[in-house]
Amino acid sequence: MNYQEFKNQVDQLEEDGAFNIVYKNRNYELKCFFVSERFGKRYSMDPSHRLSGSMNVDKITNKYISLFSYDMMDQKTTYKMSIAEIEIKTNETVGEAK
Repeated sequence: MNYQEFKNQVDQLEEDGAFNIVYKNRNYELKCFFVSERFGKRYSMDPSHRLSGSMNVDKITNKYISLFSYDMMDQKTTYKMSIAEIEIKTNETVGEAK
């Protein structure tokens, strides 16, 4: 996937809007969970397998989506998801990738 296609899809999201993606043969949901004039839009990435929790999107660059989360002991976890390895799933529900 190229950056501009991905960024256009993200920019179209309104509050509570979401779309499904496949990354490394796993399905995820990218969701816009908050919109304000002061802070802009905030996004989260939720896995379909639910073995782990969602992560917040820190930033989107032309190569990566930078994600972060905090556990119950305030330990921060970060991850960079490569945009080049993302496939947007259209009109499909989140489930195991085929």
